[in-house]
Amino acid sequence: LLVIDKTTPDKNFSEHLSFFWVANQNKWVKKNGEEYNYAVDFLGFHPDEKGDYFIKDLKLFGKDAIVEMADSLDVVFFADTYGIYNSNWKDHPDYGKDTISLFYGGLQ
Repeated sequence: LLVIDKTTPDKNFSEHLSFFWVANQNKWVKKNGEEYNYAVDFLGFHPDEKGDYFIKDLKLFGKDAIVEMADSLDVVFFADTYGIYNSNWKDHPDYGKDTISLFYGGLQ
């Protein structure tokens, strides 16, 4: 199972939360037997409480790792690829301003 959500400007995870609920209710588990955690088990933008963030996406993996991942996956769920814009991430200096500038995301 791979979940991609590039639109997580805050920690409510609304775009993919329900999918993880379905996965866990159906007892889909990771290779190590653990349930999926909606807060960490996705690729995309990961904000924290301090206004910092990290990005975990396919660009972090080499070609061989991506091929191996693709061969091993049963499901890929694209929750949201819209992205984070300067004006909709609360910790960006342009938050709330009438600017349209992609900070991260999109289906690239």
